[in-house]
Amino acid sequence: MTPKEKANKLVGSFIDYVPDVENYKEIQQHCALICINEILSDTRNPLLYEAESDFYEYWQQVKYQVSVLF
Repeated sequence: MTPKEKANKLVGSFIDYVPDVENYKEIQQHCALICINEILSDTRNPLLYEAESDFYEYWQQVKYQVSVLF
């Protein structure tokens, strides 16, 4: 899954949890960014520290895509 596809899926996953208000898309976006920041700050995740891992870069790209969605 590309970072853009993952960003759309992640933001869309909050549709059932956000009240039907004028700025619901921004709230969904904010929720997705909170999740991504948690993934990136998990110091117990060995994938963040492996030199060969693209895990960190992938989630940074997803974070960027979420931030430019709306």
